[in-house]
Amino acid sequence: MKLETKMLPGDITVVSLGGELDYNSSEEARQQLMEVVENNKNVVIDMKNCTYVSSSGLRVLLLLGKRSRQLGENIALANLTDDVKDVMDMTGFGTIFNCYDSLDNATAAMA
Repeated sequence: MKLETKMLPGDITVVSLGGELDYNSSEEARQQLMEVVENNKNVVIDMKNCTYVSSSGLRVLLLLGKRSRQLGENIALANLTDDVKDVMDMTGFGTIFNCYDSLDNATAAMA
């Protein structure tokens, strides 16, 4: 799992995930993503290069969503691949997060 973070105008933080969000990468991803959520009001997770999300990865996303709500922050997912979108839809996670088909749409919704 590869994570890259960048700041955009309007205090929006974009975290790009690359690779698989699975059992092997979930703890490191959770730590890094939680730090981003703790320190930034508007977070978009760009999943364009995330090829797979396991149940461990879904748990990470659930924890991030819960924490962002506790802090009164905004979190959104963008660019879900078809496979990841299917997993999100089948598990109901598509209703937990605001999901956007592009990074531009996600950041515009945060503005």
